[in-house]
Amino acid sequence: MRRTVSAALLAFSVALLGCGSSGDEDDAPPPPPAGAVTPAPQPVPPAGAVPVRVQTVQRSVLRGGYTLLLRHDATNRTLPILIGDAEGAVIERRLAGQRFDRPLTHDLLDNLVRTLGGQVVQVEIHSLQNNVFIGYVHVWDGQRVHEIDSRSSDAVAIAVGNHVPIYVSEQVLNQAAVNSYR
Repeated sequence: MRRTVSAALLAFSVALLGCGSSGDEDDAPPPPPAGAVTPAPQPVPPAGAVPVRVQTVQRSVLRGGYTLLLRHDATNRTLPILIGDAEGAVIERRLAGQRFDRPLTHDLLDNLVRTLGGQVVQVEIHSLQNNVFIGYVHVWDGQRVHEIDSRSSDAVAIAVGNHVPIYVSEQVLNQAAVNSYR
């Protein structure tokens, strides 16, 4: 697990810093003037995706862990996602606006993005493969938006902490959402 997190942090940092380029530097746009800040683009739903909101995150009494409910209000569908204790507790605290004195992992990621000059723009739950939700965090680096692979629970925790939209593909909703009545 540590190696996966470390590799993800390294890849994330490399993407934000623009290191490891393909060698086509001549085709890259010139950097902005020193001190210039390029605002992040407005969130745009990925093709075939719709906005959802966190309806609730609650302890799952029968199986342990948490159940995260994402709601698509326009169609009254709710997407249930089973997540771990740590991720559920983080989302719960972030929804309540509570922080620890020292940064937890999601706080560290938020700080890394900001320190490296990036900004989280939006997150998406893109697909469902082998009963695993595949998510992406979209991060603006001042020149372009990077799509960073993420567990869906981590993506939602980052979205909640950064107050950015969450999108879910229609395909995922069609596969896993249930009709809801509130």
